[in-house]
This record gives sequence, C-alpha cells and structure tokens, in this order.
Amino acid sequence: MENYDEYKKARDMSWEVLIKCEITALPVDLKKVTKSLDIDVISFKKAIENGMLDPAKAKGSVQVRIIKGRKTVFVKGDGDPGKVRFSIAKGIGFCMLSDKPWYRTKTLEYSAGIFARDLLMPATVLASAGIFEAGDIAKLCGVSSQAAQRRAARLAELKTRNRFNAHPLERKVRAQFDGFIADYKRQSF
Repeated sequence: MENYDEYKKARDMSWEVLIKCEITALPVDLKKVTKSLDIDVISFKKAIENGMLDPAKAKGSVQVRIIKGRKTVFVKGDGDPGKVRFSIAKGIGFCMLSDKPWYRTKTLEYSAGIFARDLLMPATVLASAGIFEAGDIAKLCGVSSQAAQRRAARLAELKTRNRFNAHPLERKVRAQFDGFIADYKRQSF
C-alpha cells in the first residue's frame, strides 16, 4: 500500500459518495452518481468531434478537465465495458479527491484507483451478500475480470482479518444496501 492515509481518504470518499448519491444496489449506477455530483462524462471520440479535447491529449483511458465550470470526465469509450466503467469511476475519483483533478500525480492515480474499486465493488456489501468469487464480482458489479480478481484477493484478506463494518461510514453503506443484500441472498438459494 502506497500511503495508508491516502488509502483511507479514498476509501472513505467512496463510502461518502455511495451514501450521498443514495446508491442501494449493484451494479452501481454511475449515471446517478455523476448526475448527483454534477460531473459530466463524455467519450474521447465525442469530445474530439466537438472540439472539447485535443486529440493529442486523448491518451490513456481517462482524462479530467473543467469545461464551462463543470468537472468533466473524458473516457475512452470503446473496449471492455467493465474497464470503461472502472475508468469512469476513476475519473469521478480524480474529481472528488483533488481540487485540480487534471493534475495527476502518482498519489492521485493510486487514490483514484482505490476510490473506483471501493465505489464499484464495496467490500461491506459483497461480504454481507456472501460474494467472494471473482466471477461473481465481475458479473454483479459490471467490472472487468482483472478488477474483480484484485477485489476478490482483497476481500479474502479482509475476511481473514475480520475487517468488515469497522468504520461508521462503512456500516452506513451496509445498511443502505440491506434490501439489495436480502434480495440477492434470497435469489441465490
């Protein structure tokens, strides 16, 4: 782990966003999140066509800019839908974790990745629903198999250490998803 303070800040911010945006089910509705947070999401292709992004700057999977006073996430919109969702969530993380989200440092990259993981795949919800396998995580959360595998490994570590629902925000997220968790458990049997 890079820096535990940065890790906690990103993790806690993901919980705050889930709570503020009243997310109650998986997969997390990113349109609801961006609407609630006043963040626009535009594909690289559309942004270039509309003169909002220089083609030379359309590199990587996500860029963040302020356009007409609004935080705007530009995302490479083709390819694996799970990777696109993670890129959007990471862009939201850049916006939420920094006053200058376009100025990406190694620390901000790390923190935005933690934020995206915890926003899309909240550990407390997955553990409470009994979802620990990467395939189930990928399918339920709408993420790539690679992201789901990393989340499954982290869940196993948290399970070994019995580190679920230790933080008040985490408990609030868990309670917010109670209906979803109960429905998921009912459907699983």
